[in-house]
Amino acid sequence: MRRRTKPSSRAGGAKRPIPANNQARVAPPKRATPPLVEPFHVAVDRQLKSGYGTYEAAAKAAQAIKKQYPQLQVTVYDAKEQRHTTIEQLKAAADPRKKSAHRVRRTSSPLRAAAGGRR
Repeated sequence: MRRRTKPSSRAGGAKRPIPANNQARVAPPKRATPPLVEPFHVAVDRQLKSGYGTYEAAAKAAQAIKKQYPQLQVTVYDAKEQRHTTIEQLKAAADPRKKSAHRVRRTSSPLRAAAGGRR
């Protein structure tokens, strides 16, 4: 026995069969992300990476990531408060006897170039 079909509102569209009880079947909406199980998470550039049971454990892991990759934005996300805490890189105490390995290279200024050359 053939099912009765309802005409489509689209021109040339395929006809879909109407369910027997005349109600469209609607699937329950799926979550885009799974629910957070752990209370604290390490986030790198606002993307959650791993979960921890305590803030201290998450902060220690975040500090290790920040030490290895200082250019990244590393935070600890508190799932209960829904808040990010930024992790700053620890700075080592500077030794005044140690000279800097960086050299400062001077370039000619635009004023000197306009005045007729370099000295």
